Amino acid sequence: MNKPVQPNTLLAVPPATENPLDRAVRLAAENLRGITMVRLWSVACPQVEEAEALVDNLFVIAKVVDDMLEVIGKAAKAHFGHTIELDLFRDQFRNAIEGNATHTIMVAAEAASEADREHIEANRADLWRDYSDEAA
Repeated sequence: MNKPVQPNTLLAVPPATENPLDRAVRLAAENLRGITMVRLWSVACPQVEEAEALVDNLFVIAKVVDDMLEVIGKAAKAHFGHTIELDLFRDQFRNAIEGNATHTIMVAAEAASEADREHIEANRADLWRDYSDEAA
């Protein structure tokens, strides 16, 4: 009895399973689609809490994107060889926004909040002066 001939592995058709890279991108897209972003529409002045929520949203996005990048890095390393450094595929998005975009958002929110406090204090002083004049 003859053994079946094994096909050349270089020419073999890959199994009919989902490409892990397509799966990583699809999962990232699904996760991104599921994020509910903070609404930036304060009636009065922008609030620091809104900025904190926006920064939190950015970190959630970064986690999703960074997880996908790490899968891509692992696939690249497995395919192209061990010279690929996985650290270059880890936390790249988070590192890009942390201290840059996130810092800018927080500084702007704190400045707006401070300006609002100064405006309220100025109005409060005017109201107190008006009240004192009326009481006298």
